[in-house]
Amino acid sequence: MAGGAEEAGRDWTRLPMQWLSEHQRARKYDRADLCCGMIPLLGGQVVRPAYRWLLRQRPSQLLAHIRSVTDPAGLTALKDQYTATGHAGANDCNNALNRVTWIVTAKGGTVHDVTIGDCVELQHAIGEHQTNGYQGEHLFYALLAGLGVFGPDAPHG
Repeated sequence: MAGGAEEAGRDWTRLPMQWLSEHQRARKYDRADLCCGMIPLLGGQVVRPAYRWLLRQRPSQLLAHIRSVTDPAGLTALKDQYTATGHAGANDCNNALNRVTWIVTAKGGTVHDVTIGDCVELQHAIGEHQTNGYQGEHLFYALLAGLGVFGPDAPHG
């Protein structure tokens, strides 16, 4: 936030390049280098971006890489829960996993640390910062509830 990346969204990579140039430390980096460098920082929960920034990034590769290092067992359990409930379709599963990955990336912790409030906050952020047609998707909540993340008295999704 302090560096302006939050406001810059997908253009955040121009900020470190500009800083390097202004301090005569310009090197030949490109957007891909900086994005690759951000993945371990996000996956290792060193950097926890706000939803505004996170939801404006292209999720395809970023979230898959984060999932591979941030609670892979918890995310595999969610995938298994998806299959066990009779759901089919890679897109629906991926959308649900993306939502849980966004929460864990922004909040820190593991899948089992996600709260109902986190789910509500994410849905609000999605409605505010994305227009991809999936605002009403609540499968991620149902999978988390089915996994027992919210406890036995949680409302059904």
